[in-house]
Amino acid sequence: MPLRFLSRVFVLLLASFNVHAQGPELSKAVQEFVRSSAGKVVLTHVRIIDGTGGPAVEDQNVVIEN
Repeated sequence: MPLRFLSRVFVLLLASFNVHAQGPELSKAVQEFVRSSAGKVVLTHVRIIDGTGGPAVEDQNVVIEN
């Protein structure tokens, strides 16, 4: 998958959790992308690409909370 597509998906994922943290009601447009209503989600064994041109960091955990 192209990096640009993956970064957009990640931003949408983060935005959806941010909206969820602000209130219990999610719009239908956001609900399409939300698969968990938990207050904390951990993405495990991911490759982190920070967009600075540096090398990717392998096998990391990302915590998304509230």
